[in-house]
Amino acid sequence: MLFICLFSCFWSTAAAQGPRFSPPGWIEVSEVSGNMAIAGLPTGALHLVSSRPAAAVLDHFRSLWNCGAGEKRCREAEMPPWSVLSRLEGKKLEYVQIRDLGAGATGYLGLSEIKRQKARQTNVPMMQGSRVVNDMVSSDLGKKGRVMLLSNTYSVASNGTFYTDYFIGRGWQRVTEDNRIESQVLIFHKGSEEAHLVISRQQGATQVVINMVQ
Repeated sequence: MLFICLFSCFWSTAAAQGPRFSPPGWIEVSEVSGNMAIAGLPTGALHLVSSRPAAAVLDHFRSLWNCGAGEKRCREAEMPPWSVLSRLEGKKLEYVQIRDLGAGATGYLGLSEIKRQKARQTNVPMMQGSRVVNDMVSSDLGKKGRVMLLSNTYSVASNGTFYTDYFIGRGWQRVTEDNRIESQVLIFHKGSEEAHLVISRQQGATQVVINMVQ
C-alpha cells in the first residue's frame, strides 16, 4: 500500500494491492491502510511527505501522468488546504491529494478501480442541500475511520450550530471549539468515538470536513 523507473510509472492491476511507487529523492512514502475506500471505491494508498511544496509535487505528477493542457483524462480540484490531481485510465483512477506543511508538503497517492455500484447512504449528518464532495473510509489496527468533505451555501456559524446541536443532542461531549473569522474547528467525544470538524468559507461556499474515528 506502480513501479517507477527513471520517472516513468505504471499502475498495478488490482486496486486492493495499492500503488507501488519509487519516489524521487525529495518525496518519502509510507503505506496507509490496505482496507480503504473513497466514495465507495476500494482504494490502495500511500502517504507522501515532500521536502518541496505542494506545487512541486503536483508538477511532478502532471509530468508523470502527461496531464498537459487539454488532457481530458486529468482533473484538478482545490479543496483548501488540499489540492487534488487525478487521472482516469480505463477503469483505473489514480490521484494525488497534497497540502503544504511547513517548508514541504504532505498528502496521499492512491489508486481505485471504478465499478458500477449501488448508491450508499452516508449516515453522516448534513444540512439540507449539502453536497458530498469526497467520502473516504478506512479500517486499520482495529480502528475505523471516515473522512467526508461536504459543501453547502450556509454560513460557517449556521453549520457550526447545526453540528453542535446534532452531536450534543445525541450524548456527545464537546471537547474543543475554535472560532475564527471564516472558519471553525469542533471536536466531539463519546465513549471510544471522536468527531473532528473543520468548517470554512471558501470561494463563496462553506466546506465542512468531518473526520469520524471509532
